[in-house]
Amino acid sequence: IGDFVQMRAWLLGHLMWNPDLDENALIDEFLKGYYGPAAPHLRRYLDFREDAVAKAGTFLRCYMPSTSSWLSSEQMVEVSALYAKAEQAVADQPALAARVRRERLALDHAWLQRWHSLKRQAKMSGKPFVGPADPKALCDELVALGKRYNASSYREGGQFSGYMARFQARFGPPPEVPEICRNLPEDAWVDVQDGEFRLHGEGRWVTGVADPKASDGRAVRMPGNHSQWATQWPVGEGIVGDAKWHVYASVRYEGDATEGLAVDLGVYDTEARKGRVQRHINVPELVDGEYHLIDLGTHALTERCYTWIAPPNRTEGVKAVYIDRIFLIREK
Repeated sequence: IGDFVQMRAWLLGHLMWNPDLDENALIDEFLKGYYGPAAPHLRRYLDFREDAVAKAGTFLRCYMPSTSSWLSSEQMVEVSALYAKAEQAVADQPALAARVRRERLALDHAWLQRWHSLKRQAKMSGKPFVGPADPKALCDELVALGKRYNASSYREGGQFSGYMARFQARFGPPPEVPEICRNLPEDAWVDVQDGEFRLHGEGRWVTGVADPKASDGRAVRMPGNHSQWATQWPVGEGIVGDAKWHVYASVRYEGDATEGLAVDLGVYDTEARKGRVQRHINVPELVDGEYHLIDLGTHALTERCYTWIAPPNRTEGVKAVYIDRIFLIREK
């Protein structure tokens, strides 16, 4: 679902043939010829993004988790307004409008990927949220357009189809509120559902699954036969700051063991290069197969922190570990 793929191929082809050509002149030529009246707006859109990366001092890699390191919430709004002008410029020309709509897939993906964290940030700061009002409808449209344009990957090594199936689950019915949060103000706690988790070795070490026992009907499942930190949640926008947060994880175990390790989990600080906390949870604490809250303590979280969960590396007894959600309660 990368944007301006045709332009990139055209530009690189010309520069490979003659590397002395002016790349900016080539970009302008392609934009004008392929997108018509939308060209000047798209040029401003591209320049805005390039300037944002340069000002942030970010090096764009192929495995970047999101645009959060170089596009603030305010910049997301600004760049979206620039793109809206491009769409308006060709609104009465269906062929050109379709081309311009195709290039918005990457911007739509960025909004959807950060929708929960940006809304969380707005809530915590007391500001209105100006992102997509109906993320589920936008997500469904993104999936449909991805199929129409034969999108095979969302990043290097990441398959579009499986990723989007779990992505769509982010925007399902509201989950049940945890019992200990039911009397809290809305801005006093944060719910992080499985759709926001970062999964490593997806399909091998961890898989998103339907789970009727989960608060939103879905969870991530890790087989018990490895000990990889395959389920992680990096602290996102709206969490960092002066506040301290009490961190909980909702976990259950599947198997026939009666003793021994069931799951490891904790909070790790990549800047300090050490764990804030690590818990070893044994089978007797989870033996009924229901979800249990694991208390990970209170922390002043930074953007370099993440919560992680790992199965026990047992070939027998522990069939799988399921994670429903992580939630945080702000300390007074």
